[in-house]
Amino acid sequence: MQPDPTQRLRIGKTVFSLSFTATPLAVRRGLVAFETYLAGLPIAAERRDSICIVLAEALNNITEHAYPDACGPIWLRAQVQGHQFMATLRDRGAPLPAGLLPQPGPTQGPTQGQSAPNPADLPEGGFGWHLIRSLADGLDHARFAQWNELRIIFRNAVPAPPLP
Repeated sequence: MQPDPTQRLRIGKTVFSLSFTATPLAVRRGLVAFETYLAGLPIAAERRDSICIVLAEALNNITEHAYPDACGPIWLRAQVQGHQFMATLRDRGAPLPAGLLPQPGPTQGPTQGQSAPNPADLPEGGFGWHLIRSLADGLDHARFAQWNELRIIFRNAVPAPPLP
């Protein structure tokens, strides 16, 4: 895959930063770079897969819903903070509809004995948000100065380093 000249990428030991234009191809290229970064972290493969699913769904939502008639900037920053992994997405697209996210704080998937909702029964985008809520440990959204910011938290994603 050829590099996208509109992408700006920075990868550190525990920090990943990427900005690109909200197009399906740029999202795919960004996810490939993100997956490469994530593979270098001491995160279990199953947890990495969950993080990638959540990021892919959130980025595709931005491309499809925040910029429905045009494209605009997306900024992704991911980092390890202690034992948790946090990803922050920013865009200058349309505001997130009220009530789409729960109040800030930990989110929870279905309780024991409950199954995931039937996608046919959900409004447009409902199943994707269900996936995000089910796989992430925390979500927080803010709108400020014409920017949307979505913070996604994965607790206990990174094991404790071995003692010296």
